[in-house]
Amino acid sequence: MKKFIVMLTALFTLAFAASCFATENSSALSDAEGGAQKVIAALTAQDTLGYKDAEKAMSADLAKQMNVNTFIAMQRQVKERFGNLKETKFFSFERFDKMDRLTYIAGFSREPAVSIVFELDKKEKITNFSLNALEVQENTEG
Repeated sequence: MKKFIVMLTALFTLAFAASCFATENSSALSDAEGGAQKVIAALTAQDTLGYKDAEKAMSADLAKQMNVNTFIAMQRQVKERFGNLKETKFFSFERFDKMDRLTYIAGFSREPAVSIVFELDKKEKITNFSLNALEVQENTEG
């Protein structure tokens, strides 16, 4: 009976620890996604109204580099290179010691697959992001 109680206690302890770990990761993912969505929406918008929300999601260093004029130039580059945003899909969330990485795959009118990668500090503020066209291989098997 004692072994059963010890085993049951160990099982509940492990289950509790696992649920705490999952809650921490899901909270970090939720915060990261919120900031990333603001930046994506502002980057692909026709105006700069979303810039202030996007700026709040950025780290102080990135916000200093990415003033409104720089942001407008980046909006133009995204529009010229990729076209209009059609959809975004969550791809991955990676946790590292000093930063996290959040990746989306987006479809644009000129590029069917574009990776949008965000690097975040441990306060879930975006420290860097990039958009890169992905090569899409056609399925030749029929």
